[in-house]
Amino acid sequence: YWSGASAAAERFGYRLDEFVWQPDFTPQRFETILQTRNVRGVLIPPHPSQPDWGSFHWDNFSVIRFGLSVRSPYSHIVTADHLRGVVTAMEKIHAYGYERIGFVVPGDFDLRLGGSWTGGFIASQKLLHLPHPLPPLITDQTLSGAVFTQKFNQWFHKHKPDAILTVDGRVIQSLKQLNVRIPQDVAVAASTVVDIPVSAGINQNSEEIGRVAVETLISLINANDRGRPAMPRRILVEGTWVDGASLPNRKAAATKSG
Repeated sequence: YWSGASAAAERFGYRLDEFVWQPDFTPQRFETILQTRNVRGVLIPPHPSQPDWGSFHWDNFSVIRFGLSVRSPYSHIVTADHLRGVVTAMEKIHAYGYERIGFVVPGDFDLRLGGSWTGGFIASQKLLHLPHPLPPLITDQTLSGAVFTQKFNQWFHKHKPDAILTVDGRVIQSLKQLNVRIPQDVAVAASTVVDIPVSAGINQNSEEIGRVAVETLISLINANDRGRPAMPRRILVEGTWVDGASLPNRKAAATKSG
């Protein structure tokens, strides 16, 4: 995110600076810091939880949020097209010869993103007319490793997927503990290859998200468009499929052997 955003800012004659809201800062103090530095635009990246902005006066700034984990302030958003990313991955996995495709996603993460992950998975099953639609495994990020592996093991042996698309990185460690080989026993793709240690999956194009976020923010600054928008925009950046050894093309391999 930072790389794309910083490069875009420099290209248009701006500089991207990081400001960390320290625990002892009041909204008034933080606002004074920004105004003293002549900051006119604020870019809010993803956070692990919703920050408490208190009485900070967002009307004094042009604001863009990127990512969906932060729910406020009310502003325009630039983010990855998570639903389309799942559909893209499912289309590719199915085209590579897999029919029993499983999906693993943390439930709280999916809710923060408005159900985009599970929505994409369920839609894909219908769009692709999968002969063996499997239920997604909705996980809990608070579970210990042992409990997670137990729940994953139950789901895995009950539904017997031949490929798994996962948003949860703990799947990889659980497969190792269960002595399930990737890709010999099950193929695995990631919702984002940057965060999950497998080679196949979706590149969410984070640099492009950062670039578009800054370009959109600059357009607001130039228009003197500050505070809460009357009609908020959501700009979605599509991800791209990345081939990898963790999910080989079965159909191509069958063609070569034939």
